[in-house]
Amino acid sequence: MVLGFTDCDQSIHFEGVVYSPKAGFSPSAVYSGDNFTVDELEIESVLDHDAVSREDLIAGLYDHAEILIFLVNYTDVSMGKLVLRSGWIGEVVCKGGLFIAEIRGMKQRLSSTVGKLYSSSCRANFGDHQCNVDLEPFTFFGQVTSSQSRSVFYDNTRLEEGAFFDNGIVTFISGLNINISMEVKQYGGEGEINLFFPMPYDIQNGDQYKIIAGCNKSFKACSSRFNNAINFQGEPFMQQ
Repeated sequence: MVLGFTDCDQSIHFEGVVYSPKAGFSPSAVYSGDNFTVDELEIESVLDHDAVSREDLIAGLYDHAEILIFLVNYTDVSMGKLVLRSGWIGEVVCKGGLFIAEIRGMKQRLSSTVGKLYSSSCRANFGDHQCNVDLEPFTFFGQVTSSQSRSVFYDNTRLEEGAFFDNGIVTFISGLNINISMEVKQYGGEGEINLFFPMPYDIQNGDQYKIIAGCNKSFKACSSRFNNAINFQGEPFMQQ
């Protein structure tokens, strides 16, 4: 999907895309240095359900979306474009009826930390190539029987003991939140599943989901619960 926006007062047709002024945007000043510092640029635009909605932003539909900012002569678009900045959308903040998106370019990668830090807890993500735990025996499916809010719902058919899914992952496979995942903050009795953050859309009775057991990244859980001490990516016996 390609969306086009312009700060002009009329729609512009350019290279097969219609750039609409309805939800126009305002970019911050474009600055480029001659060193390796990361160029900072933000765009501010109106939240509009016909273009970019708050729910879609929260759902992550625009995470890492590619963005191109350029100038054209709207009276003669055959002159081509002058590219000001290209990159990917980073952090997004919603304020009232607006959203502010950070634009990250190639030099953003230079600010990433390379290497590992000593830690008494595991650095791996449960089930990844470092952890190597087979997630299939710890993956379960269910259906929402009732919901309290966008962050708390119930499945009264769940029989697992309390805290079994703490720090696990829920992925909805039907309903308004289909294909959206969220971390589990707490799994209580009677099938109560409490999420760390609200889902972008309402959780409805009958929604189907997939849930993966959680790992608290401790050496005790790794060795006794998952029999995976050999792959523990931490230093459990380091001195505090």
